[in-house]
Amino acid sequence: MDMFDETMTSADGDDSGLLEAGSSIDEFSILRPLGAGAFAHVYLARQESIQRLVALKVSARAGNEPRTLARLDHTNIVRVYDQRILPKDQSHLVYMEYVPCGTLAELVQFIRAVPNEERSGRSLLKHLDLTLTNIGQVGPEFSSVRQWLEHADWASTVAWIGLQLSEALDYAHRQEVLHRDIKPANVLLTSEGIPKLADFNVSVASAECEAEARRDFGGTLAYMSPEQLQAIDPRHSMMASDLDGRSDLYSLALLLWELWLGERPWMDVKSNRALSDAAAVYLDFRQIEVNPPRCKHPTERALSQVLLRCLSFHRDRRPTYGSELAGQLKLALYPEAAYLFHPTPNGMRSWLLRMPVWLITGLLILLPNVLAGFYNYSYNESYILSKYPEIAPLFIRLSTVVNSIAYPLGVFFLWCCTHPISTGLRRVAEGRKAGEKAIHSAWQLGQRAAMIGGTIWAVAGVIFSTVLKVAHSAFTNEDAMHFLVSLLLCGGIAWTVPFFGGAAAGVLLYYPSLVSPTMHDAKFIERRRRLKVAGGRYLLAAAMIPLLAAALVEDRSTLLITLSLTAIGVAVSFIAYQRFETDFEKLALAISERANIRNK
Repeated sequence: MDMFDETMTSADGDDSGLLEAGSSIDEFSILRPLGAGAFAHVYLARQESIQRLVALKVSARAGNEPRTLARLDHTNIVRVYDQRILPKDQSHLVYMEYVPCGTLAELVQFIRAVPNEERSGRSLLKHLDLTLTNIGQVGPEFSSVRQWLEHADWASTVAWIGLQLSEALDYAHRQEVLHRDIKPANVLLTSEGIPKLADFNVSVASAECEAEARRDFGGTLAYMSPEQLQAIDPRHSMMASDLDGRSDLYSLALLLWELWLGERPWMDVKSNRALSDAAAVYLDFRQIEVNPPRCKHPTERALSQVLLRCLSFHRDRRPTYGSELAGQLKLALYPEAAYLFHPTPNGMRSWLLRMPVWLITGLLILLPNVLAGFYNYSYNESYILSKYPEIAPLFIRLSTVVNSIAYPLGVFFLWCCTHPISTGLRRVAEGRKAGEKAIHSAWQLGQRAAMIGGTIWAVAGVIFSTVLKVAHSAFTNEDAMHFLVSLLLCGGIAWTVPFFGGAAAGVLLYYPSLVSPTMHDAKFIERRRRLKVAGGRYLLAAAMIPLLAAALVEDRSTLLITLSLTAIGVAVSFIAYQRFETDFEKLALAISERANIRNK
């Protein structure tokens, strides 16, 4: 839609007049106009001294933008070469990198004419080629980026553009430079579709005074963040110097939403009001919750959720840095990883995430313990009663007491292990970061579950053997040892299988949700290495248990049951281990420090 697009422009120059193609100014030959703003014109020009094409910005008076931008050196920021002031009429010339394929504003207009279901990376390539043809140029003969765009869906293409712009903003913000005028017209495209930020409405963190900040304040109302709209309205306490990088990220999210869906989130605004009144109208719209679009594909859900978060009225709920936004947009580039972070709303993963953490983890961990407990009870009941029928009442009472203590104790320890994860998930749902404690607990869930089960089984084995030996003098040391080993072997099953179940729940179910606000985990590689080593040890232990059981059990039917149960446990453990390896690779794609966006 074509919203009221009132623009505030920095008042640091006057209209210098339009130069005709073929004319010259200083050492620059004017080839054709590229665009015009309120106080400047931009031309495609040839710098005769070194025979290179440049974008030449001509205005009436110099500002502080070129000096600031000249020190920004980033692939996705238009490179400012230099500036000069002509002594004759004080015209201000800024010459910069020439980017041939127009702006995102032109791409948005092109996309609006393409049906939603037909939009894809090829749509971007078609627009680029049409633009190049119109200016008498051709695209690159070979480009890995273009090859990727040939097969990319539209959501991935938009996320790919947004990821690069996010990293450019992250770089600029770390140089203490805000853009403050993010909009499609200020993003240029190369012949490969690489976006480049231009026309910074420069604001540095060390502004000398608020009066100077307000004087140089600019931007475009339709793309301003709530706090930027408040800063231009004297009725609000927000100051121009109070803005930070989250304001730029809000504007970027609006830009990406429009590029993705062909329109901005809110209804048309038409107004001839004073600037502050118009800003108030836009501010009111910013407080209306954006309705999420219908998303069928994981990449669309990933893109939708990150943009909705960036469009939060409260800046504390948005990504703090451009690198965080880039990490979240990265998911739309990797659909094989996106489902881990943004599962289908009505799918199994979403259902599991809605259930209490302790309940889901308890089912994965306690079930093997319960099965092993029943089996061990049946085995030792028959073994003991066949030799010592007179101690049956003691055995039953002892089993009841031990189990009535052991299982509640296991549930309590399990709750302690899962509580930090539950707390982290609630924080994420509230728009905050989960915290290191929650993330660490998710990775440790499998080992802690194994420790809980293994410790309880070992203690129970010692208690059973000691009490029976003390209470019944005929109970031999050999019988006591046999009893203890049987508990330890059954405990081994309930020790190894819960490790894989707990690790699967912690790392593959809860960890993606916990890390989703930042999409960054500096300890990911080390966590993965440690869990992989532990997984190998537990897999080896699971394979050894059947051999030990075979040496202990004499009855052939019991031996068959024991081997069958342990074989199932080994199979489950092995499948889980293989799944870890597969999903770890997907997690690595999403959590890695930087996506290889140039060589997709």
